[in-house]
Amino acid sequence: VFAISGRSRGLGSAFESGTRDLLNQAYGVAAGRPDVQRGLLRWMFLVLEVGHAIIELRREQERLPDEPCYAEAMPWRQAIRAMGRALIRLFVRPGAENLERALAAVDQAIHAARHTDEPCAPHFDSSPLRRVRSYLHFIRSSLLAPTSPLTELAG
Repeated sequence: VFAISGRSRGLGSAFESGTRDLLNQAYGVAAGRPDVQRGLLRWMFLVLEVGHAIIELRREQERLPDEPCYAEAMPWRQAIRAMGRALIRLFVRPGAENLERALAAVDQAIHAARHTDEPCAPHFDSSPLRRVRSYLHFIRSSLLAPTSPLTELAG
């Protein structure tokens, strides 16, 4: 939630620090419960992976050139905002329905970014949308990873 809605300045370090601090507190409360501690670690890795991908995605959007295909009103930008809302719901209230919504939102964002024409060369270094899609694919892979605590929700 913080990675999506936090202030951009210093976001990466504040996110990392806050996540690790929360884990340390929870880990201490779960002393003597290795099953709970394993679950906490699984959640922490998922939160860090998705959170850092979101932060990089936000940075990529902040650096976009002034071209019509990168405008705030473009469908791919709207899809990313919808994905952010779906991810917030998922992390605030994990459940099968919210996981399904989040995955559908990620897929929609990937689809919208893929179907947007860019004026620059289609190489990774010169294409912001290719980099955006790579972060979106990473988020999707993290949500579906077999080690993710969300696998139990997927059914």
